Amino acid sequence: MKISALLLSAAVLATAVPALAETAPSAETLLQRHAAWRGGSAFDGLTGLSQSGTVTTTGLQGVARLWLAVGPDGVRRSRQTAELGPVHEEAGVTEAGGWARTMSGQIETLSREQAEEELNAAALMLGRLPRGARPSVGAAEVLDGRTCLPVAADAGRWRYELLIDGADGALCGVRLSAPGESRTILYSDWRWVDGVRLPFHQAVDDDDDNSDGQVVIDSLTVNPSLGDAVFARPQAVQVVRFDPGRTDSGWLDFELFSQRRLFIPVTIQGQTVEAMLDSGAEVTVVDRAFAEKIGLVAQGGVTAIGTGGTETVSIARGFDVRLGGAELKGVTVAVMDLSAIAQALGRPVPVLLGKEMMNQAITDIDFAARRIRLVAPEAFVPPPGTVELPLTPVKGLRALPVVIEGGPTVMAMFDLGNGTPVALFPGYAAEARLAEGRRVSAVMAGGVGGAAPAALFNLNSLSIGGHVFESVPATVRGEGVWARDDAAANVGMPILSRFRLMIDFGGDRLFLLPGPDMARPLARDRSGLNTIVRDGKRVVRFVAPGSPAEAGGWKAGDVIVDIDGGGIDPENHWGEAAAGRTVTLTLEGGERRALTLADYF
Repeated sequence: MKISALLLSAAVLATAVPALAETAPSAETLLQRHAAWRGGSAFDGLTGLSQSGTVTTTGLQGVARLWLAVGPDGVRRSRQTAELGPVHEEAGVTEAGGWARTMSGQIETLSREQAEEELNAAALMLGRLPRGARPSVGAAEVLDGRTCLPVAADAGRWRYELLIDGADGALCGVRLSAPGESRTILYSDWRWVDGVRLPFHQAVDDDDDNSDGQVVIDSLTVNPSLGDAVFARPQAVQVVRFDPGRTDSGWLDFELFSQRRLFIPVTIQGQTVEAMLDSGAEVTVVDRAFAEKIGLVAQGGVTAIGTGGTETVSIARGFDVRLGGAELKGVTVAVMDLSAIAQALGRPVPVLLGKEMMNQAITDIDFAARRIRLVAPEAFVPPPGTVELPLTPVKGLRALPVVIEGGPTVMAMFDLGNGTPVALFPGYAAEARLAEGRRVSAVMAGGVGGAAPAALFNLNSLSIGGHVFESVPATVRGEGVWARDDAAANVGMPILSRFRLMIDFGGDRLFLLPGPDMARPLARDRSGLNTIVRDGKRVVRFVAPGSPAEAGGWKAGDVIVDIDGGGIDPENHWGEAAAGRTVTLTLEGGERRALTLADYF
């Protein structure tokens, strides 16, 4: 969840209208009309703005504040906060860079691109497009009864649009769009403040309807005195705490379930449970049933974007997690139904541990020994033979450099919650033409938000830190979080677990130590049956095109009750056995089918 979504609201009626009889004004003319409408010289001479207002969004209500320092070339510094019940988010940008406060109070550094995006988004409300942009005029639209012309400019991955009434220069609203996301903000209740016309009501139509809301401005000051302290990076809340006299948690044994998911023993309110570690989760997630069991009270209805789509979640504060000699204290968590993930995995998932512990401690994962620990950054010494890689912040998560099939270095999301070797983002896969000339099948893939089919094919190689993996199964999906161009791929557990990982999100670095089985071929499915475990049975939910299962007449909904006489075991990876092996599967009702495994992608 982002502050930009919290400060905005409501549904927008936007329809294209036929071309106007006369030639549409140029972008320069529209921008001049708008500046005159906003106050002319007083508007052009604006040096800053501060405002606060009441926000209602996603079942929450609270206060949002904004401070902007403006120069001749646009917004130079910004800070915005949102405090809505259990949610407290904050972000700031200065000439020295940007930062963001997570819901648990940790402070993260924004990438240069993210900092620019924050400034560009803030400038739109003041009728300013990104510096150096070449604006163009689009087709007219009707917004709340006004005929408005979009004056658009591209910067990075975003398109920024001022929706200007061509008749008088009024600002109907603004629109921000990028691959996979879009929101339109409407402004109303315009008032004069010291010679400048400014909106006292804001509304948004987000492509994610659950993030709609509204803000009513309560106070607004033009050209305030804004010192450096207003925009200063705040102190972080220390979420990771070690027991007195300790600088690490001690080693904890973990389970590598199905060779793809890492489960850690943790203690929560006196109860020991196994939490799944997911570095791709911006916040820790608690299953709704488990939250009710421990009396965790959540509020609101915020939208979480996961690898499977979107899901409505509630927010709760004050969540404590004990990991050996360390504790995550006062974490703000998302509460949602994780039963679909548990069903897909074939085991309970009471908690998804997010990135919070990686932000303030070194997370040392020794896959070969099946053990994990947290280490204070000042006490950490990398073992001999490690390779250090930079991690790049991308929307609150981290990406690392990889090389795909000997091409140029690209960025891939670092995701311990991804059970596939690599998931390619569709924009990169199309640009690199990776699917051309290959056998392409499909697989059911997903996570938070559900599952959906994805293209499946084989990459010749993928290199991380100088280590080359050959014959790498890869998926490509096209919706939700996958429709993005800020990274090329998402690297998951089958590859990451070949290393000992020492993760330092706070220092934006990753240490890799090659494990003992680097040369072992990556596992791949050779059956074509995608199943979920339900009531001790395996239910077929998808049959891969061109696979042995499709050739054998298998259908979604078929129920398997036995595999080669061994019953149903979620840890039995029979479909990844060698090509040529024949497996006997018994269906509900007693029918037995022989399936001979083969490479099909």
